Amino acid sequence: MDMIMSYGLNEVLDYEACTPQKTRVLTVDPSKISTMWMYTRSQIENTIRYYKNVTDPDGSYEVVSSNSEVSGDDIIKRLENSYERFETMLEDLETEYNPICEMCSYAASYNAGNSVRSYHEDTYSGYKEDVLSFCKDYAAFDDANRACSDKTLFDIMDSWDNTIRDDYRMAYRKYLAMREMANVQNDYSIPWDAITGIEAELLENINHFDPLENITFGAGAKVKRQASNNRTSSSSGSLSYYASVEASFGFKTEQKVDVESWFGVGGGNEIDFSGDEVEIKAGVTAKVEGSYTRSNSFFDETNNSFKTSFTLDDDDDGDHFSVDVLHSGTYGSTKMSPYFNLVGGRSSCPYEPGTIARDNPVIQLSNELGELLPTAYFDLDPDAVLSIPVTVSSGNPFGEQRLVALHTPLGSNQHGLSLKLEGTRLNFQKSALVAVAPDTTYQAYLQVSKGNQNWYDFDDIVIQAKPYCSGSRNVWNNGGRVDIDFHYRKPISPLSISSDLGSWFVTDAGKGDSGSEIAEDVTFKLRDYDVEQNLHSLKAIVMEYKRVNDEVWTPMMDLTLQAEALSQEALYAYFDEKRNTYPEPTYPFVWQLPFGTLDGDYQVRGMVIHENGSIAYSNILTGTIDRTAPDLVGVANPADGLLNENEQIGFSFTEALDMEAFLNDADHVTVTLLADDLLGTTDAVMSELYYTVTGSGSSISLLINQDTLQKLDGRKMQVSIHGVTDFLGNASALPSYAVDFQVDFFKQSPSPVSLVSTNDWLVNANSEQAVSFTVAGYDVFQTTYSLDNIALQYKRATDTVWTEIESLTAADLVTNYRGVSANVEPVEVITWDVSGMGEGSYDVRAVATGNTGRQSFSGTMSGLIDRIAPALVGTPSPSDSVYHSGDNVSFSFTESLDCDAGFDYSVSVTDYDGTEGTLASVQALCLGSSLKFVFDDNELKDHFGGTVTITVGGYTDVALNAGDTLSYAFRIGNFGRETSPVSLTVANGDWMINEATSTVDLLLTGYDVYELESSLEGIVLQYAAANEADWNAIDTLTQAELAAYYAANSSTNDGNVHYPYTWTPSLVDGSYTV
Repeated sequence: MDMIMSYGLNEVLDYEACTPQKTRVLTVDPSKISTMWMYTRSQIENTIRYYKNVTDPDGSYEVVSSNSEVSGDDIIKRLENSYERFETMLEDLETEYNPICEMCSYAASYNAGNSVRSYHEDTYSGYKEDVLSFCKDYAAFDDANRACSDKTLFDIMDSWDNTIRDDYRMAYRKYLAMREMANVQNDYSIPWDAITGIEAELLENINHFDPLENITFGAGAKVKRQASNNRTSSSSGSLSYYASVEASFGFKTEQKVDVESWFGVGGGNEIDFSGDEVEIKAGVTAKVEGSYTRSNSFFDETNNSFKTSFTLDDDDDGDHFSVDVLHSGTYGSTKMSPYFNLVGGRSSCPYEPGTIARDNPVIQLSNELGELLPTAYFDLDPDAVLSIPVTVSSGNPFGEQRLVALHTPLGSNQHGLSLKLEGTRLNFQKSALVAVAPDTTYQAYLQVSKGNQNWYDFDDIVIQAKPYCSGSRNVWNNGGRVDIDFHYRKPISPLSISSDLGSWFVTDAGKGDSGSEIAEDVTFKLRDYDVEQNLHSLKAIVMEYKRVNDEVWTPMMDLTLQAEALSQEALYAYFDEKRNTYPEPTYPFVWQLPFGTLDGDYQVRGMVIHENGSIAYSNILTGTIDRTAPDLVGVANPADGLLNENEQIGFSFTEALDMEAFLNDADHVTVTLLADDLLGTTDAVMSELYYTVTGSGSSISLLINQDTLQKLDGRKMQVSIHGVTDFLGNASALPSYAVDFQVDFFKQSPSPVSLVSTNDWLVNANSEQAVSFTVAGYDVFQTTYSLDNIALQYKRATDTVWTEIESLTAADLVTNYRGVSANVEPVEVITWDVSGMGEGSYDVRAVATGNTGRQSFSGTMSGLIDRIAPALVGTPSPSDSVYHSGDNVSFSFTESLDCDAGFDYSVSVTDYDGTEGTLASVQALCLGSSLKFVFDDNELKDHFGGTVTITVGGYTDVALNAGDTLSYAFRIGNFGRETSPVSLTVANGDWMINEATSTVDLLLTGYDVYELESSLEGIVLQYAAANEADWNAIDTLTQAELAAYYAANSSTNDGNVHYPYTWTPSLVDGSYTV
């Protein structure tokens, strides 16, 4: 037979171009070995599997020969021939090397005329027919081809009952008689007259021989048998493969084969090989063609005996077996060793094939009531220990207590989740052992904890229940298992945002070639988020912005994806695409400013949405949107056109200027002495040595040297400035600004003037439509100051232009003053008729104008003209008339209220059943232009489904205009997470199906597509026939479908959520509602 050389092969792992390559190398080279090779069935089967794996062209091995005369392909071919020979040998063992095949084959070739004396011929011919009849009926023997069945002995005997078994005993005895008598009568050394006696003795012995013995035994009871014969026969065979091309064996000694519990394999045939020396030619040589062969010769010149013995035994208490032992005849030359067939029984692991297993352990997650529990757990608290009821059954069908080992198999729980059962931590090396009582189950608790593992998704957890074999916890038998997933609540992903320039700003992008405005945008870098959700949860990121002093944040639209919410899938797709550019998750968020965004200081932040709906925020970036060029405020100073002693020339702008850039360039200021017709001079630019330019914030000032200014008294001058920019580089609205003035160095200043009256004057609907102001503090006789007239002026508080109410000349002032008593300060009362003025806040001042036209101003008196009572703005909150937990309940008005004056209110509640009552815990607040009511949620819960009515009155605005009495009612809604609202519209109002129109175009709007404020699993479209209460489904749209459509079509319908649906009804005529 061949020598199995698989353990002489080494695996060699090489790397070529970073690709691993595994090879097998034969490392033994046996030569001139004298031995006998004996293999078990499992060794041969493992060798077959091993050789097939090595020679598989799609496998991971490469066979390389170190012999230049033999290629790797030659070795593969010879390995293939070897396992094919081994497979043939196993098939022969199953079908040919057993007493039944031996019996049937012999009977098919038996010729009584050549085997026995003539007077016995009929008897032995009948024996042949009886044997062949049995073989054909119960052993599937092919008489025509003289071939044994390809069925195994177990398959053949599986259907035998006691009658057939007895028939076999009789047939086998007849076969022995045929065979032994043929041997006797062909032995010419036996005298003729002795044959009859020998035959009688032989048949007597055969008649007492039982070829089929059934042995039933239990564990601990050994059954031993031994038999011998006085003759030896031999058979020969050869099987070749590349590692042992040729082998011949020779022995002529007594052999003893201890079969023990080698059931169903077949007895060991004695194999007689010629020659005293065994020569094994190892290495690769020419393949020996031919298949496995067997031949028999029944007499040998030697007289060695052949013995077989076996022991049936088992050490697992409680195991039972029933074994058929097919004995060969032990007389004459027939000496085949016993063949074993396991009929049945019960066994412990490792289980014997053909027996009932005493263990079939099952594990499941169920409580003591037998209710199955889920095998997947989500949103688990990472700091808590989860306790899960576990039910274990041994599966023992014989009413026995059995031990079951519970563990996690190798390859599971790769991230080390802590699993404890009965105080034992489970892993692939250590098991928890439980004793399951007969006909019941074992209830335990699996303790699960994440511990300090930096992992949150454990989807490879397997708990396996296996038999407890031979007192060992290293259990290899298969058993029941339960696969469990544990998903712990991950912390929400962090997020940081930044701008490449630190602080961010947006300036005017200008106009394109076509003359149209170019949209402004700014890019923010999103970083530090867990896009792969390994350690954190991330459903989406929403960028938001607001003005610095505002409270409401507004979502920002990403220009790249055209979406407000950046989903985890979208962020991961970008990360996967840009791994080489951004090794860590980074997303450039491009914000294109919405149309109408005002200039100002803004804040930007990122909102991270957890899978469970919770949110967190990134850092806040403050920046500036400034697309407006700086422009001059009012007119430059001197506004009166007269520049007097120590007076500065000044320009004030609408915003802070880049003063450093302006002052560093002297060309930004030009001072020109204008031509004077009287003097006949021309324009002349003044040297910068004669004036000083300063600036701060939004103002630029210029002071001319006073000696120079005195010399220029009466001359006209012009000061112009250029190159004015703000800090963001926006150039001024005009390229230059100029102011013309006349030097008035020696002229008197205009008289001062003051305005005396009650500040915060008020005109409402109930007061007189006139306001009186007292003008005082002026130099009526111009003793110190010059005075041409005094005027009373007004302007709206938000305006810059003043309008004259009334003016009194200097002569009028003197005449009026002389009409009063002496020693009284001069005063004038001027009354302003406001009946034609609109509502609003106003400023009033007095202006004294000197003889040169220069002016002085009094202080400003502010007041209010408000004849309109405060009115309700829109619908009180909650606007949907349903109160949810934490809702704002308020009335908003067109103007601020006089909160100090208070207001009247009443609150009542009507329960769902109509019962009326009051609410004790209501708080009423006056906040500027709104009235807010604060309710106790716990008190409202007691009136769930009821209606709250609020009535307010007695309130006034700051002008004391009284508002109307108002009443508002709302329903007390659910305090949990509300279902998303939804609206349904049809293009043309009511719809109609007729011969010309077969479809209805529906439009869904108003739903919370991303579930930011309410819950949305899906929207079901339904219809109902008129006068019928039952609704019928048209279609169901899932949240995922709605979100996908919105993401793809968000630019339509003004960016509002919408979903168009075309319905083709197939209904009988009638009226329907959708």
